Amino acid sequence: MVSGAALALGCGASIWLGPATALPAVLATDLLFGIALGTDNPPIINSAVSEMPASMAGVAASFASTGRQTGTALGVAISGTIVGPAMGSGGTAFTSAERGVWWLVLGLGVGILVLGLISTGRWALDTATQAAPLFEGVDVGAAADPSRGATGPREQLSIRRW
Repeated sequence: MVSGAALALGCGASIWLGPATALPAVLATDLLFGIALGTDNPPIINSAVSEMPASMAGVAASFASTGRQTGTALGVAISGTIVGPAMGSGGTAFTSAERGVWWLVLGLGVGILVLGLISTGRWALDTATQAAPLFEGVDVGAAADPSRGATGPREQLSIRRW
């Protein structure tokens, strides 16, 4: 939630930045972006990995990393599409065009804040409690499911060879 709030505040402040903006105002805005990024990544990895069985932790972390990299690539491409046409026109045209990017990212920051509120509420806890039994025995594999006929690690390995 801190990340979404800092991102929204940083973008809200960036909308008002211009060529004549004083350096301390720019640095304060950059500080908000630093807070947003610094409080964003650790909870993503923690959420992806913490409740997964040990055998699936690497897969969960890779999904989180891939999502982050894809989001970054899309963000750069979309921002470049919005701001690109103004690059040839110079200073004030670029400043005006970048405001569209800040409004877009402001909306994303508010979305992150809303998702943070939803994902830490009672509904999310109830959903996690309901989903937890689905992952019981995943580390044990086939041995956890007697209907598969495997009774231990050796039988499990022989099944995997087929």
